[in-house]
Amino acid sequence: MPDDPIVNDHYGDILWKLNRKIQARYFWNNVLTFDETEEDMREKINIKVIEGLKNS
Repeated sequence: MPDDPIVNDHYGDILWKLNRKIQARYFWNNVLTFDETEEDMREKINIKVIEGLKNS
């Protein structure tokens, strides 16, 4: 499901937890390019791109 924003967002979360932060940001940025990504999800992902996951 390469075009699913939710799957890609969660995959980015997993990569972040595995300390693969560059790849995580790549997937999060990719979600921002999808037309199907809802605005509230875009806002949350923008924060992840800048700050990463909190408490990780």
